[in-house]
Amino acid sequence: MAITIRSLQRRMEDARKESDRQAQLVEHYQAVIADLEATGELSDTVAPTSTNKPAGEAMRDQMVLIYEQVGHPLPLKEMLDLLDRRGVHVPGGKPIRNLGSHHSLDKRFANFGKGIWGLAKWKVENSSVAPVRSEGRNEGEVRLVG
Repeated sequence: MAITIRSLQRRMEDARKESDRQAQLVEHYQAVIADLEATGELSDTVAPTSTNKPAGEAMRDQMVLIYEQVGHPLPLKEMLDLLDRRGVHVPGGKPIRNLGSHHSLDKRFANFGKGIWGLAKWKVENSSVAPVRSEGRNEGEVRLVG
């Protein structure tokens, strides 16, 4: 099989594209790390990305850690943003819907209403726990009462 100059040029171009993609990935991770260091959210409690668990289960474990650190239910959009800041990718054409499905499938999570989710144990610990909006709070922000 003869190797032509044209085929070598194609391979070289493919290698350049892959190199560019890898460089962009490195920049992304550098930005995520810098952001986490700046906000103080970088901690040893973040699960490593290399795990024997399926990706969905590892992502749900990260969601539990986020809820435990935040201490209250969150709108799905805010959870999506926090996962992204930690470098956790939620796949799919509509990641917010995928995130909602992951919440629905895992008994560790409970729906607090209108796209707001939190840890199921918060509902169990106090049966009167409910999301409450009060004046002076951001839209979608909740607090626990009970």
